[in-house]
Amino acid sequence: MSRFPFQTQVTVGRALGLAISRLIPSRRRVALTNLKLAYPHLTDAAREQLADESFKQVGSSVAELASVWYRPLEFYQSTFTYQGLEHITAARTQGKGVLILQAHFTMLDILGAVVGSQMPLSVVADTPNNALFGDKLKAKRERYVQEAIDNKNIRKMVRRLRNNEIVWYSPDLFVARSSGGILTTYFGVPALTTDGIARIAKLTGATIIPFIPTRGANGQPSVLTFFEALDPGDLSDTDAVTQRMNNLFEQQVGTQPEQYFWAHKRFKPPGPTYDNPYA
Repeated sequence: MSRFPFQTQVTVGRALGLAISRLIPSRRRVALTNLKLAYPHLTDAAREQLADESFKQVGSSVAELASVWYRPLEFYQSTFTYQGLEHITAARTQGKGVLILQAHFTMLDILGAVVGSQMPLSVVADTPNNALFGDKLKAKRERYVQEAIDNKNIRKMVRRLRNNEIVWYSPDLFVARSSGGILTTYFGVPALTTDGIARIAKLTGATIIPFIPTRGANGQPSVLTFFEALDPGDLSDTDAVTQRMNNLFEQQVGTQPEQYFWAHKRFKPPGPTYDNPYA
């Protein structure tokens, strides 16, 4: 796939993503369950259509991964445009670390390469259970970022931010209580969420810059938008800060729900008294 022209890759990837949604029906059920919880006002047909498009976007990310792994950066750089880079520049002039905050949109891996070519950047990611694949993924990612940091390694994130570096963080997935998850709501649904943003910002004084990527359609460039620094509020109120981040992610996802990764079990029950929507 990496040998095709970039737009051909994306076209093939979209077909692959739709096929995956049919070949792995359990993941499609997860996506549809999440969409029903997040958007109960939509009809079943509308949620089916949204799930289809989301899986096509996932397929596009597989195609983009082919470029990231096996083609030089110049191969796809022209397919991206930037907005708001001045907010990153302004944050760095303050002599503090910068925490780039983004929900799990489907462009994550290619964004590491694209943004990492513009600025020194470390990314926070979940380490795969398969150690061999995990090593391969880390090696490929570190072609274009300073370091791929395991999402449980708060110390390493703090160390880099205290050194006035840039760290990319996407804390919008389910986190069990045993791993530090706290009870919040996400799309109005009870959900366990990491309190990492509050803890990291309190320890480092890092500037938080929200970020939204929008994949271009029909050959149009993808747009990467950085926003003004975010005031997280009273960092000693961990619950309030975490909920504020969830509210921000809801707004981000609401602007382009088809580009969000819905196949993750985000709404696992927070405790034994809650129903399991995936049962």
